[in-house]
Amino acid sequence: MAKINRTHPASAVELFSESDRYRSGIVAVEFVLILPFLMLILFGIIEFGIFFMNKHVITNASREGARAGIVSRIPRVPEDKIKDLVDQWCKSHLVTFGDREDPITVPKAFDNKNTEISINEAKFGDTLMVKVTFNYDFLFLPIDQIPMEAITVMRYE
Repeated sequence: MAKINRTHPASAVELFSESDRYRSGIVAVEFVLILPFLMLILFGIIEFGIFFMNKHVITNASREGARAGIVSRIPRVPEDKIKDLVDQWCKSHLVTFGDREDPITVPKAFDNKNTEISINEAKFGDTLMVKVTFNYDFLFLPIDQIPMEAITVMRYE
């Protein structure tokens, strides 16, 4: 008579014993408990990536506004044009969700003695400062608005 090899299960019932079913249930429960933390980490990475990208955008917008304002022209570029340039840059590059407030742009000119003067009165060697402020709203994370600010200072040509 031939010997029966019992290393393989004889039936499907023997294939899934009680301990295997118990272990697969534990794995499902552990996954359900860990999933919210994994999602929080994932969405946190996405949110802060967008946050730092927007910080980079307002920094570039203030730099573009300052550069446009200091270029040697007669008459000087007015304050409204600098604000419009910065607003256009922000509108085309900022990543926001839903309603958003436009960034606040404040250009100021200073003479060599660091006294504030009119932008139209600025001359060679004077300083132009462009300050852009933007409030970032988080989409997923339960965090209130975080104000971002970028300041660029350049000398008139």
